[in-house]
Amino acid sequence: MYMKTNLLQKSISNGWQVKSFNDCFDVASKLQGLKKIDYREQGKYPIIDQAQNFITGYTDSNDLIQEKIPAIVFGDHTRILKYIDFPYVLGNDGTKIIWAKKENDPKFLFYSLLRLEIPNTGYNRHFKYLEQSRFSLPLKPEQVKISEILSSVDEKISVNKKLKEKLTQLKKGLMSDLLSGKVRTNK
Repeated sequence: MYMKTNLLQKSISNGWQVKSFNDCFDVASKLQGLKKIDYREQGKYPIIDQAQNFITGYTDSNDLIQEKIPAIVFGDHTRILKYIDFPYVLGNDGTKIIWAKKENDPKFLFYSLLRLEIPNTGYNRHFKYLEQSRFSLPLKPEQVKISEILSSVDEKISVNKKLKEKLTQLKKGLMSDLLSGKVRTNK
Protein backbone atom coordinates (compact mmCIF):
# COMPACT_ATOMS: atom_id res chain seq x y z
CA MET A 1 0.00 0.00 0.00
CA TYR A 2 2.90 2.37 0.74
CA MET A 3 4.21 2.27 -2.82
CA LYS A 4 0.72 2.74 -4.29
CA THR A 5 0.15 5.73 -1.99
CA ASN A 6 3.47 7.28 -3.03
CA LEU A 7 2.56 6.93 -6.72
CA LEU A 8 -0.89 8.42 -6.08
CA GLN A 9 0.66 11.33 -4.17
CA LYS A 10 3.05 12.06 -7.07
CA SER A 11 0.25 12.03 -9.66
CA ILE A 12 -2.04 14.57 -7.98
CA SER A 13 -2.17 18.33 -8.32
CA ASN A 14 -0.66 20.82 -5.90
CA GLY A 15 -2.86 21.41 -2.88
CA TRP A 16 -4.48 17.99 -3.12
CA GLN A 17 -3.98 15.36 -0.44
CA VAL A 18 -4.22 11.59 -0.37
CA LYS A 19 -6.49 10.31 2.38
CA SER A 20 -7.68 6.91 3.53
CA PHE A 21 -11.29 5.77 3.46
CA ASN A 22 -11.58 6.26 7.24
CA ASP A 23 -10.23 9.81 6.92
CA CYS A 24 -13.02 10.64 4.46
CA PHE A 25 -16.07 8.71 5.62
CA ASP A 26 -18.16 7.70 8.60
CA VAL A 27 -19.89 4.32 8.31
CA ALA A 28 -23.15 3.35 9.97
CA SER A 29 -22.95 0.49 12.36
CA LYS A 30 -25.62 -2.19 11.95
CA LEU A 31 -28.84 -0.56 10.83
CA GLN A 32 -32.08 -2.45 10.60
CA GLY A 33 -33.65 -2.52 7.17
CA LEU A 34 -37.12 -3.34 5.92
CA LYS A 35 -37.71 -6.94 4.86
CA LYS A 36 -38.36 -7.50 1.15
CA ILE A 37 -41.76 -9.01 1.94
CA ASP A 38 -42.80 -5.60 3.33
CA TYR A 39 -41.89 -3.63 0.17
CA ARG A 40 -44.89 -2.01 -1.53
CA GLU A 41 -45.39 -0.57 -5.02
CA GLN A 42 -46.60 2.72 -3.56
CA GLY A 43 -46.11 4.50 -0.29
CA LYS A 44 -44.91 7.53 1.55
CA TYR A 45 -41.20 6.63 1.77
CA PRO A 46 -38.90 5.17 -0.90
CA ILE A 47 -36.92 2.04 -0.08
CA ILE A 48 -33.26 1.99 -1.05
CA ASP A 49 -31.34 -1.27 -1.12
CA GLN A 50 -28.49 -2.84 -3.08
CA ALA A 51 -30.56 -3.68 -6.17
CA GLN A 52 -29.91 -2.24 -9.63
CA ASN A 53 -33.03 -0.03 -9.52
CA PHE A 54 -32.47 3.20 -7.65
CA ILE A 55 -35.72 2.87 -5.65
CA THR A 56 -36.88 -0.70 -5.11
CA GLY A 57 -40.18 -0.15 -3.33
CA TYR A 58 -42.10 2.01 -0.90
CA THR A 59 -43.48 1.89 2.60
CA ASP A 60 -45.78 3.99 4.76
CA SER A 61 -44.03 2.91 7.95
CA ASN A 62 -41.94 5.64 9.53
CA ASP A 63 -40.17 3.29 11.97
CA LEU A 64 -37.02 2.89 9.89
CA ILE A 65 -36.69 6.28 8.18
CA GLN A 66 -33.13 7.43 7.55
CA GLU A 67 -32.97 11.20 7.69
CA LYS A 68 -29.24 11.75 7.99
CA ILE A 69 -28.59 12.94 4.46
CA PRO A 70 -26.89 13.15 2.12
CA ALA A 71 -25.77 9.55 2.38
CA ILE A 72 -24.17 6.99 0.14
CA VAL A 73 -25.62 3.49 0.09
CA PHE A 74 -23.22 0.74 -0.94
CA GLY A 75 -24.45 -2.70 -2.00
CA ASP A 76 -21.99 -4.99 -0.28
CA HIS A 77 -22.83 -7.90 -2.58
CA THR A 78 -23.68 -5.99 -5.77
CA ARG A 79 -21.06 -3.20 -5.55
CA ILE A 80 -23.77 -0.70 -6.50
CA LEU A 81 -23.42 2.83 -5.13
CA LYS A 82 -26.34 5.25 -4.67
CA TYR A 83 -26.23 8.89 -3.64
CA ILE A 84 -29.27 9.67 -1.47
CA ASP A 85 -30.32 13.22 -0.66
CA PHE A 86 -33.88 12.62 0.61
CA PRO A 87 -35.37 10.71 3.57
CA TYR A 88 -35.61 7.00 2.81
CA VAL A 89 -36.01 3.56 4.33
CA LEU A 90 -33.13 1.15 4.04
CA GLY A 91 -33.84 -2.19 2.38
CA ASN A 92 -33.29 -5.48 4.08
CA ASP A 93 -29.75 -6.74 3.89
CA GLY A 94 -26.32 -6.33 2.36
CA THR A 95 -26.00 -2.57 2.39
CA LYS A 96 -23.69 -0.12 4.09
CA ILE A 97 -24.55 3.52 4.67
CA ILE A 98 -21.66 5.95 4.39
CA TRP A 99 -21.48 9.68 5.13
CA ALA A 100 -18.80 12.15 4.13
CA LYS A 101 -16.93 13.72 6.98
CA LYS A 102 -17.64 17.45 7.36
CA GLU A 103 -14.45 18.68 5.73
CA ASN A 104 -15.43 16.96 2.46
CA ASP A 105 -18.16 17.40 -0.13
CA PRO A 106 -20.42 14.30 -0.07
CA LYS A 107 -21.09 14.27 -3.80
CA PHE A 108 -17.38 14.63 -4.62
CA LEU A 109 -16.68 11.60 -2.47
CA PHE A 110 -19.56 9.72 -4.13
CA TYR A 111 -17.98 10.35 -7.54
CA SER A 112 -14.62 9.27 -6.11
CA LEU A 113 -16.20 6.00 -4.98
CA LEU A 114 -17.77 5.48 -8.42
CA ARG A 115 -14.32 5.78 -9.92
CA LEU A 116 -12.99 2.81 -7.92
CA GLU A 117 -12.52 -0.49 -9.67
CA ILE A 118 -13.97 -2.89 -7.12
CA PRO A 119 -13.31 -6.48 -8.18
CA ASN A 120 -16.31 -8.76 -8.64
CA THR A 121 -15.80 -11.72 -6.34
CA GLY A 122 -19.31 -13.09 -6.77
CA TYR A 123 -21.95 -12.93 -4.07
CA ASN A 124 -19.42 -12.02 -1.39
CA ARG A 125 -18.86 -8.97 0.74
CA HIS A 126 -17.03 -6.19 -1.10
CA PHE A 127 -16.93 -3.42 1.51
CA LYS A 128 -13.37 -4.35 2.45
CA TYR A 129 -12.25 -2.97 -0.93
CA LEU A 130 -13.74 0.42 -0.09
CA GLU A 131 -12.07 0.42 3.31
CA GLN A 132 -8.67 -0.24 1.70
CA SER A 133 -9.06 2.60 -0.81
CA ARG A 134 -7.26 5.90 -0.83
CA PHE A 135 -8.59 9.13 -2.30
CA SER A 136 -6.97 12.21 -3.75
CA LEU A 137 -8.78 15.30 -2.52
CA PRO A 138 -8.56 19.03 -3.17
CA LEU A 139 -9.86 21.53 -0.62
CA LYS A 140 -13.63 21.53 -0.14
CA PRO A 141 -14.44 24.53 -2.41
CA GLU A 142 -12.80 22.76 -5.35
CA GLN A 143 -14.54 19.49 -4.42
CA VAL A 144 -17.89 21.32 -4.60
CA LYS A 145 -17.09 22.81 -8.01
CA ILE A 146 -16.03 19.41 -9.38
CA SER A 147 -19.18 17.72 -8.08
CA GLU A 148 -21.33 20.51 -9.61
CA ILE A 149 -19.75 19.89 -13.01
CA LEU A 150 -20.23 16.11 -12.78
CA SER A 151 -23.81 16.54 -11.50
CA SER A 152 -24.59 18.75 -14.48
CA VAL A 153 -23.40 16.00 -16.83
CA ASP A 154 -25.49 13.45 -14.89
CA GLU A 155 -28.57 15.64 -15.37
CA LYS A 156 -27.99 15.79 -19.12
CA ILE A 157 -27.56 12.01 -19.25
CA SER A 158 -30.84 11.57 -17.35
CA VAL A 159 -32.71 13.88 -19.73
CA ASN A 160 -31.29 12.00 -22.73
CA LYS A 161 -32.26 8.61 -21.23
CA LYS A 162 -35.84 9.80 -20.74
CA LEU A 163 -35.94 11.14 -24.29
CA LYS A 164 -34.58 7.84 -25.62
CA GLU A 165 -37.28 5.92 -23.69
CA LYS A 166 -40.01 8.16 -25.17
CA LEU A 167 -38.61 7.80 -28.68
CA THR A 168 -38.38 4.02 -28.27
CA GLN A 169 -42.05 3.88 -27.25
CA LEU A 170 -42.99 6.11 -30.19
CA LYS A 171 -41.07 3.83 -32.56
CA LYS A 172 -42.84 0.74 -31.20
CA GLY A 173 -46.20 2.37 -31.79
CA LEU A 174 -45.22 3.48 -35.29
CA MET A 175 -43.91 0.03 -36.12
CA SER A 176 -47.15 -1.54 -34.96
CA ASP A 177 -49.24 0.87 -37.00
CA LEU A 178 -47.06 0.98 -40.12
CA LEU A 179 -46.17 -2.70 -40.33
CA SER A 180 -49.76 -3.86 -39.78
CA GLY A 181 -51.25 -1.58 -42.40
CA LYS A 182 -53.27 0.41 -39.84
CA VAL A 183 -51.52 3.54 -41.06
CA ARG A 184 -50.75 3.85 -44.75
CA THR A 185 -48.12 6.02 -46.32
CA ASN A 186 -48.91 8.25 -49.26
CA LYS A 187 -46.69 7.54 -52.22
